Amino acid sequence: RTPMKARKLASIIEYCALIGDAHIAAPRILSIAPEVDDRVGWYTSEYIEGESSDWVATAAPQVQDRWLSSLGRYVGRIHSINEPCFRQRRPAGQEFAEWSSLVVNQLDATMPAFLSTGVVDERVAAEIRMTAVSVAESLDDTVRPAIVHRDIYLPNVLSHGPSIRALIDYEHVRSWDPVADLTKIELWIAPLMSNGLSAFWEGYATSASLPEEYHRRLSLTNILEAIAALPFWVARVDSKHRDEYLDMLRRSLENLG
Repeated sequence: RTPMKARKLASIIEYCALIGDAHIAAPRILSIAPEVDDRVGWYTSEYIEGESSDWVATAAPQVQDRWLSSLGRYVGRIHSINEPCFRQRRPAGQEFAEWSSLVVNQLDATMPAFLSTGVVDERVAAEIRMTAVSVAESLDDTVRPAIVHRDIYLPNVLSHGPSIRALIDYEHVRSWDPVADLTKIELWIAPLMSNGLSAFWEGYATSASLPEEYHRRLSLTNILEAIAALPFWVARVDSKHRDEYLDMLRRSLENLG
């Protein structure tokens, strides 16, 4: 794998170990290069047999539903692993007892780069921040921390037919609101499914409790994702994904009133 900050890799190692300890397939890190200036030049991870799930986009509706149900069970099992607090990384990351405290921390880290893109002015950015923090505070009694992958889309899902083998590429893993895992599922998987996500939720319910206040929580995690990712898409001059994320940001803000 390509170079990565040593602290980030240490966090991935611990999260994947926690998932593996729960008897859920996850790619454990097997060896790493010596650390130089807080960066690891390469690392190797466990091989898990399976194929990218890109094929699901053109599968028959009943096959898509079986795949979605398997994905829901798998994701629900990860979300059911006990996490005592919210945090951005393990093992030395700052711990947050409340979801709103982590949201503030996330916005402090990502808002400057978001502002530098010029997609909104400072006044609008301040309004977005105020909305996000207010909604997060209103959800503090509802949201519990869970291990979230935060990058679930077809190429990152290993499958064997309609059965899920594992998620790969844990670079964005955190201890967040579990609904954060639905941001990219709703954005990039749901539109390809003939019957929507109903089979996903049926599978999820066999492993974890269905999330309360789902739509408000999803709107908030969508906003956090858009603020964090838009600088990347703008820097790459990727107008398709830039516009897609701007539209997600706009719709999520509208949903929150």
